[in-house]
Amino acid sequence: MQLIPILTSSLFAAAAFGADVAVQVGGDAGENVFLPTTIMAEVGDNIVFTWHTGRHSVIESDFSNPCNPKSAGIFSGSVTALLGEGLGQAFAVPVLHTNPIWLYSGQSQDCQSGMVAVINPPSGGNNLDTYKANAKNAKTSIPSGGISGGFLISLI
Repeated sequence: MQLIPILTSSLFAAAAFGADVAVQVGGDAGENVFLPTTIMAEVGDNIVFTWHTGRHSVIESDFSNPCNPKSAGIFSGSVTALLGEGLGQAFAVPVLHTNPIWLYSGQSQDCQSGMVAVINPPSGGNNLDTYKANAKNAKTSIPSGGISGGFLISLI
């Protein structure tokens, strides 16, 4: 795991001057999680999602409509990482503002089971626990278009 920041930093050094912020997609034992679930980033940083286990996606939604894609929002497409394979694929999202960005995985029941995250949560009001609770009863939808808001890279 120590290798991820080194690899991603070298990949983006020429493209941006901000930091690379690592987010693991899928737990080490196959859990449906983003790690961490709360991500802090500055304008110019790159959020680098790396798939560790399972089949997942990274999709942006509105706080008030969890598990449903935001129009023109972030979408990684569906990416599969086999258990134990680790560093095969990443999805890099450049941070263009510091407003909250609510995320979920749209595979099967990932979102309803709590596979959600937030970039730059608000200091008051809407929070990740409420977003996660509202996601439990939501119907999942996946964007019909292609990858948006970032780009897939191979780490192999």
